[in-house]
Amino acid sequence: MTNINPSQQRILDAAIKWFAEHGSSSITVSELANTAGITRATVYNNHLHPDTLFPDICTRLRQEMAEQVLQSLSDIHQPSQRIATGLKLYLERAADEPDWARFLCNFAYHPAMPDELNHGLHALGDELRNGIKSGDFLISEADIPAMLGLIGGTVLSGMFLVIEHQQTPEESWQRLGKWILTLLGVENIEAFLS
Repeated sequence: MTNINPSQQRILDAAIKWFAEHGSSSITVSELANTAGITRATVYNNHLHPDTLFPDICTRLRQEMAEQVLQSLSDIHQPSQRIATGLKLYLERAADEPDWARFLCNFAYHPAMPDELNHGLHALGDELRNGIKSGDFLISEADIPAMLGLIGGTVLSGMFLVIEHQQTPEESWQRLGKWILTLLGVENIEAFLS
């Protein structure tokens, strides 16, 4: 599902919205067509199958976000700044695309997501290892699994606060970023959150 046409994008956006609103990982052709405002025939003509749509969307969302994060971090080399910037990207996207954020909040731990979630956690683990090696983080290698869970849960919680309008992305980033960087043992945290 790499090259998609505008009709397919409309259908995918409708599926994300439906999954996010209903909290279900399955959808019928009729539900998909109704949500997208198209006919059932249009769904069939675009070769999008409801049975594989959920895992396809999980993969696509992970790939899109990974590309966005990598591109945004390409000129940032300090692990503390990379972690803070990555958090900010997720929170800003949650504000810009609440259906995307609600989808991730609802399904981060769904059985169809482990590979996608593990891919993101692997990249974050590499960032933590780099921070340990550089002396930027004062945690040990043994702390990495716990930090991965803590950071992953914190990102989801921050996204939820943003989509529920309890905090702005900036407010959430400042608070959560401070906590994460403090737990990593980073000094001069304010420099990374400005």
